[in-house]
Amino acid sequence: MKIAIPYADGLVFQHFNEASLFKIYTVDDFDILSSGLVTISQGTPAQTAESLREQGVNVVICGNIGVASLLNLQDAKIQVMGGAYGEVDAQVESFLNGQLHFETKESRREQKDGESNGNVSACGSTQCF
Repeated sequence: MKIAIPYADGLVFQHFNEASLFKIYTVDDFDILSSGLVTISQGTPAQTAESLREQGVNVVICGNIGVASLLNLQDAKIQVMGGAYGEVDAQVESFLNGQLHFETKESRREQKDGESNGNVSACGSTQCF
């Protein structure tokens, strides 16, 4: 499985829609196997989702995300885990251990107009990734 996190100086960059640098992790059930930084050129939400899909990403862990980006990631069959805040490696470890917290006071403070944590529809009534 591959996990992508918008990245800035070792931390989760809080505005997915503005992110151009992602840390992408290859993981198994419980361990990080490898990771690296990937630059994805800023485009439309559909282009960003397609670029991540082409990288083999299955899960995005992010802070705040706009609706168009969320929907395009879901269309690309990429699960969105929003509301993350802090050091990126720690977020992946928390995810792998089933302990990822989805929204914090810090991530809410960072929200811009039109953004949410993205978890409102990460798993809908008809499908779950």
